[in-house]
Amino acid sequence: MDYLRNIFRKIRERRGTTLVEMMIAFSVFGILIAITVSSFKQSLELQQLSALLMEAHDTVGLVFEQISREVRTSDVETLTASGGTLSFTNQYGVPITYTFDNGSKSIQRDGTVITSENQNIEIRGFRVGLAPGTQGTEYKRLVMTVETVVTDRRGIEYPSVIQTSVSPRFYE
Repeated sequence: MDYLRNIFRKIRERRGTTLVEMMIAFSVFGILIAITVSSFKQSLELQQLSALLMEAHDTVGLVFEQISREVRTSDVETLTASGGTLSFTNQYGVPITYTFDNGSKSIQRDGTVITSENQNIEIRGFRVGLAPGTQGTEYKRLVMTVETVVTDRRGIEYPSVIQTSVSPRFYE
């Protein structure tokens, strides 16, 4: 019985929390929520930017792969490249031309756009050139460079330059 009296006495003596204590607790909670939301928002923006950069690199990678596949099997003697134009005759004897259209900011194959039409990814340049062969050979080596710019939601631009080289295959 004494045990129950002690519990009831403690309950009667106990006072509730004050308004000031509640305000301090809610203020600390509000600050923690603001920091969490800010961090989440920033990580979400970085994830979206990362996705745009990956899409830009994937687009350029697909263009490089398409051109490389055709160049490797083309008639090497017809391969000419300068500035933003690449011309050659493919393995079936059909002339092929890749160009950069500055108006639409796209890479085209015989007038057909082969690059992505994402509004946040802009191709600012496409350069091709022939480098001398390696290891004392006279084989041509095609060097392709694509300049891209990715724009995030805030309008900040992130430029990127992607380059690769291709050597035609020779079967003797």
